[in-house]
Amino acid sequence: MVVLIVFLLVFFVLLLGMTAFEFSRYSLCCQQFQHCVDIAALGGAAGLASSQTTNQAAAQTVAISTAQWMMEQNYVLDKSLNGKTTWSAGTTTPPTPSTANTATVAFTWVDPETGLPTGVAGDQKVFRIYGTYAYPPLVGSWIGLGNSTKAAVVAIGDGGGATLDVVLCFDLSGSIDDSTKVSYVERYMTGVTPGPANRNKYRKVVTYGDGTMYKGANCSSLTGTSINACYPQSIQSTDSTRVSGQGNLRYDNVERGVTQGGPPGKAGPAADTRTLTDIVVNLDENDVFGGYSSNGFNFPNIGTLVEASRGNLESAAIATSANVDTSALGVTPQTGYYQEYWKQALLHRHPLYDAQLSSANFYQILNNAVNAHFGFVGFSSDENTTYTDDCIGNPSTHTFTAPPAGPYPTTGSGGVVRTPIPYVCLDPIAGSAHSNFSTIMQYLPPNNPVGNYPGGQYQLTANGGTDINGSLNQALNMLARTSAPDNWANGLNTNRQGANRAIVLFTDGLPNGNTGPVGASDGLAIASACNSMSIPIYCVGLAQIPALVPSMTAALQPIATNSKGKFYQIPPGTGQAAALDRAFSDIARSLISLTR
Repeated sequence: MVVLIVFLLVFFVLLLGMTAFEFSRYSLCCQQFQHCVDIAALGGAAGLASSQTTNQAAAQTVAISTAQWMMEQNYVLDKSLNGKTTWSAGTTTPPTPSTANTATVAFTWVDPETGLPTGVAGDQKVFRIYGTYAYPPLVGSWIGLGNSTKAAVVAIGDGGGATLDVVLCFDLSGSIDDSTKVSYVERYMTGVTPGPANRNKYRKVVTYGDGTMYKGANCSSLTGTSINACYPQSIQSTDSTRVSGQGNLRYDNVERGVTQGGPPGKAGPAADTRTLTDIVVNLDENDVFGGYSSNGFNFPNIGTLVEASRGNLESAAIATSANVDTSALGVTPQTGYYQEYWKQALLHRHPLYDAQLSSANFYQILNNAVNAHFGFVGFSSDENTTYTDDCIGNPSTHTFTAPPAGPYPTTGSGGVVRTPIPYVCLDPIAGSAHSNFSTIMQYLPPNNPVGNYPGGQYQLTANGGTDINGSLNQALNMLARTSAPDNWANGLNTNRQGANRAIVLFTDGLPNGNTGPVGASDGLAIASACNSMSIPIYCVGLAQIPALVPSMTAALQPIATNSKGKFYQIPPGTGQAAALDRAFSDIARSLISLTR
């Protein structure tokens, strides 16, 4: 009896020990498989955030591949998952695999604000994985489970970016197209009377430097030239006294004459070789224009650029009325010349178009990767306004006998151009429909400037001064709350509770205006306020001339430092567009923080 009792005790103790061992091993398997699923989910989120494409579907493909790779680099109970996982799209836990030590995985995209799977692309910001692993008991037959038993190990993991509210302050001051390659041209007649014997001629005005608008005008101002490549061109001066920021040029509005359908206002070239009537963009982006073709329209010489920009190549009748020698130019008038010139001119403005491209990429990266809401503050001498200006210069006659369609921003009569300084306020309502992404992208490529919008209402252009303090104040008002912990009196309460917040400031100049709080225009007071609210300011300063770099660094570095942000200095010279894109991409990536 004693022996039997001892035997039974030993047997039951051994059985209980093996059972405890098996459950401990199963528990360890559950923990390790959960870690594998979590790692894969975070890997998918990281893949989404770091994808080098701005296409969301392509970025999601990268995310899925990254998640698969991450999971298969791991082990469960010393068994490698490499080649042992089966993946498919799904929103429920998959069945237990039939083969031991393998896993089946279902993945889906989840709305971070509802926590539910969603088919709405804009809300697919969290990568969710449902995984099932086939656990083979090590001592299953000893504890009555059988040798072929496969216990299910189930895990669910989420990976995504933290909620983010971000505002971009975008400089639209008059110097923002100073690096555009242009030709300053005097258009004149060879005689007094228009006709076959006295056709139009085109003299390139004596210019200086490398063909850019700034150097070609012999401008020396650190804040750039007020002259613009596209409307409003802001060439107001009509005498030998130069307007500040216009360099060493002399505009003659009388000689310019009527924009479309009219000959030059004077005969013969001016004695002053600085006199100009037209500014045209060198569409080939060379210092000296050498010819360009696009979409079936040929621009072989400067004369073609001038007449196309005026709308004088829309028909043979208009060309004749404008005294254009089309044979000498080597072109045949056709409808659409005007539109094609301005479309291409808008695409070749630098650094404005480069900044638009980089900003679009910035927004796209964040919109693909995280639950982000966006604000936009275009700034110049003011924010949240529309400038109304003469297309060329007062009192030029800028009218059309046959107004051609085109994406250039003129409305009304008398040659008036209306240019927006956009303001898009954050929307605190949940969901991608309220992210403002599509609203802001109307101002950026690929929608703009190629798009043909009525009245040019979305067409960004250069105009005015540089109001850094006012723009930062507008951005902070969007992000701040009037209640604790911000207690910012001017807060608009448009940010979402619990969201990370940030401001990005892009400028090519120095502060020379202030619509913000009374006091200094340097933005440091706003930076200090942002620091107290944990809102970093990322400053991107693009210098178009070397002399501007020290002053720009002195102006922007303290704003970034005082707000615990970062300053990116884009130096002048070749490679600016690539450097600008790297800066915006780097900021976007740094704003993405992954969460489970």
